Amino acid sequence: APDAPGDTFIASDSVAGAKTLAEYVGKLTDGKGRIAILQGQLGTTPENDRAKGFEEGLKAFPDLKVVAQQPAEWAQDKGFAVAQDLLQRDPNITVFFGRADAMALGAAQAVKVGNLDHKVVVVGFDGDVAGLKAVESGVLNATMTQQTQKMGRLAVASAIDLKAGKAVPKEQLLPTVLTTKENVAPFLQQHPQVAWVNYPGLLDSPYYDLAQKQFRAVDGSPGASGILTFGVKGGAAAGEKFIDACEFLSHLANIGDAKTLVIHPASTTHRQLNE
Repeated sequence: APDAPGDTFIASDSVAGAKTLAEYVGKLTDGKGRIAILQGQLGTTPENDRAKGFEEGLKAFPDLKVVAQQPAEWAQDKGFAVAQDLLQRDPNITVFFGRADAMALGAAQAVKVGNLDHKVVVVGFDGDVAGLKAVESGVLNATMTQQTQKMGRLAVASAIDLKAGKAVPKEQLLPTVLTTKENVAPFLQQHPQVAWVNYPGLLDSPYYDLAQKQFRAVDGSPGASGILTFGVKGGAAAGEKFIDACEFLSHLANIGDAKTLVIHPASTTHRQLNE
């Protein structure tokens, strides 16, 4: 926390980020709905700040009401269990906010198996690989992506400055970025566990101009298709591990189907080939 012993406090500006997320949810739902919140560890700085910011953002949407909130300990399995319980008590919930991506993924799983008669918006916070992939595939509607690499660089730079006798700010907060399906590819591209990303919606893609001519989004604006490929650092074994960890995507090879799917060619369709 900012008042803890130490020369500087480096973190995401979770208050501002959660406020932005609440405003996004308000626009997505036309300002109406019933929100359930999966809390992290009560009393911690991230939990407190995300609670404060989300509450501030909801003030502009009086018909978007928080009807339930319960701790899920930052964990996906706990998020699933808590979300299932909340849906059983109130099947009319229309929004889940997991205060971390892991809890949001648990909520998305609970929604998937709940056989609800209405759409449920699910949003998270962090922007880790699993969360970003879930946004790209439509499992999550959005997340707030933290600048973790920049935090690390800032921590090192601050330590060097302190050792040299220079003053550093007591608190250094970095902005988070609202990440949706429309802008998730660049974040995957910059993630330290991702080796490469191939997506025609990226400005540096050799197929960007062609995609802008050939593809259209639902609203008629230029699009870039719903297929994205990327490599996980660590080779084939790391790719298989990532696939095994996916809980919401169907592991299938029928590209172009109506399903949201994921496939690892090196261990399936192309396993007979060498590198």
